[in-house]
Amino acid sequence: MGRKKLTFENAIESLEEIVRQMETGDIPLNELINKYNEGIKLSAFCMAELDRAEQIRKLKLTKTIKSLKQN
Repeated sequence: MGRKKLTFENAIESLEEIVRQMETGDIPLNELINKYNEGIKLSAFCMAELDRAEQIRKLKLTKTIKSLKQN
């Protein structure tokens, strides 16, 4: 079975679950390290998605301003 494409929302849900698991304190150290590393990767993915969304917003704003100046 193929893996679903990671979305911002899925990544946030996974991060929240990792935090819940880590906060319990019941995770063995090796698994805790693995969860931490997974969380770092998910966090980087989310930051990249937010950066991409910001660039799209800026581009749309620039286009809107240019359009308004032409009218």
